[in-house]
Amino acid sequence: ALSASTLESFVDRAVELGRTHIASTDVSYLSATLRVRSLCKQKGLKFIPGVEVLFKDPSDPVLDGSDASRAAYFKLSLYAPTQETYQRLSALVSKTGRPKALWMGEEYGAWDWRDIEE
Repeated sequence: ALSASTLESFVDRAVELGRTHIASTDVSYLSATLRVRSLCKQKGLKFIPGVEVLFKDPSDPVLDGSDASRAAYFKLSLYAPTQETYQRLSALVSKTGRPKALWMGEEYGAWDWRDIEE
């Protein structure tokens, strides 16, 4: 996936704006986490890592038969503000065997309630 900014410019801009914290997400992975954390540490910012996942609850009675039922998946952002939640999120992101979902031409693992409840 492409971004309009480099990680460095994102962190620098947060400093210019007087921010004390940054939250950043990757889609389905945590691959940029270490780089953003390092940049934030250099600039004195607190870092909150996160991941955007493709989510669908096929048994949701609200979606069934509604216009939203046509949506293949919804994007859900999950953040890990503590070391404990980051470790749990890392384990979930690393889990294999999820059904595949196509998003913007790339395949990602599809999440459901069982994943979120872990």
